[in-house]
Amino acid sequence: MMARKLTNKQRIFIDEYLKCWNGTEAARRAKYKSPQVEASRLLSNAIISGEIKQRLDESAMSAEEALKHLADIARGNLGDFLTIDHNYIAPDLEKAKEQGKLHLLKKYKAGSKIHGAEIELYDRQKALDTILKAHGKFNHKQEIVITIVDKIATLVTSGQIEESDVKERWPTLADEIFAKVANA
Repeated sequence: MMARKLTNKQRIFIDEYLKCWNGTEAARRAKYKSPQVEASRLLSNAIISGEIKQRLDESAMSAEEALKHLADIARGNLGDFLTIDHNYIAPDLEKAKEQGKLHLLKKYKAGSKIHGAEIELYDRQKALDTILKAHGKFNHKQEIVITIVDKIATLVTSGQIEESDVKERWPTLADEIFAKVANA
């Protein structure tokens, strides 16, 4: 739509800018005579900035798409990359390709008759953690604070730490700790 209003040189500038993210360098590659001056002018041009934004929007991955990809990783199964025939297990990338699972493959190293192939999928646990964080179900810092509060409350309850020490050492956590002690 906006592309019809662009000159060939402007199109080249946009293409190069989206490769290097440097206006002066993109203007130099597009053969502008004063790249530094032209870069500023071109990037402030509404048509050019609109075209750059449109291309970025078209190529950007949405949050939903990213979560779907993470879900695929979390559900990944090494069995999708293997053929099992009685006592023989062999890598089967064709099987994975047919199932649309090759994007789950992080590393593949062909093997020999003595040493088998190496297949590594992306980290399922990391994908699960990221999904849970995105849904607000997992806050690692919060879990650490809760664990610390629980441990300190246990030490106070057992008499290993005095209340005055808690107030002095952990003033911001003291109320939470004493609430746990009271409920113990």
